Amino acid sequence: MHENLQKILACPVCGEKDTGLRSPACSRCKTTFFELNGIPCFFPSGRNQLQLWNQLLAKFIAEGDNTIQALTEELNKKNLSSLTRQRLSTTLHIHSTSHAHIVKILKQAGLQPKFNADYEPYSTKVFSKYHELPLRDWAWFSQPTDRFSYGDNLHDENQLALDHIVSLIKPIIKSKSQNECRVLVIGAGSGRLSWDIHCELKPAMTIAMDFNPLLSVVSKSLVNDMHVVEWHEKIDFAEQQLPQLQKWQLKCPQSASELHQSWVPILADAWAIPFAPHSFDYVITPWFIDVMNKDCNQLIELPDKVLKTNGYW
Repeated sequence: MHENLQKILACPVCGEKDTGLRSPACSRCKTTFFELNGIPCFFPSGRNQLQLWNQLLAKFIAEGDNTIQALTEELNKKNLSSLTRQRLSTTLHIHSTSHAHIVKILKQAGLQPKFNADYEPYSTKVFSKYHELPLRDWAWFSQPTDRFSYGDNLHDENQLALDHIVSLIKPIIKSKSQNECRVLVIGAGSGRLSWDIHCELKPAMTIAMDFNPLLSVVSKSLVNDMHVVEWHEKIDFAEQQLPQLQKWQLKCPQSASELHQSWVPILADAWAIPFAPHSFDYVITPWFIDVMNKDCNQLIELPDKVLKTNGYW
């Protein structure tokens, strides 16, 4: 855990500072917090968020098993054409392999599947909706492949965003001490853009904040732990003679060890932000505006809560 994180944390429920790391509960409102694979988790619901994720994992496993059973029953029918049987067999293999891989990552991170009727209405899409983001961040534009054949029509979205952000910040940061700067990236996803910004600006600390446990676990494994992470790509409309399931070995470009440790992932709700006022020099919200379910006026208010005087959004 980054030692300077404690200095800027605040309870997302009551705003009490100096909470959550030396003690698992807020000293004022007694909300209890937790870690997932070493990632601090600061949600207003406290440990109920962990119970929700455990329920969603149990439900995700059950949904996957039901799909596998349905495909297996279809394959067992006698009057299938050879092409239909081949298609179903391929679909079964892709689904079972990809599903098992996600479950394995979440279990290794510390989630324990457990049904809880209180959370039954919640969707499991949190584990699958953004499955392509680790590929965009750490595979498609980082590794040679014959996966694409679109030439100049394909653009590295992360690199375009990085170039634009750095061009805005670098002239400003020269007037500040970089060793004292803190950067908050809201909606960091699987972490590549926040990591590249961190390497370019070299601030004292970059907080990569997201609400998705799968993406945050993957980003921590890549950046902090410097592990190689296997990730599966399901290609629904593969070009001729290309596989429908491709396995990638994701790897973070290495930098100085202190940079790997001063990039800090955190799981939290942006609308109940767990940081004290005047904590950050820069707040960056890449793509967050595209997925948020609030009015834009509320987003404009959000950076003001945590920016230092003369800070930048």
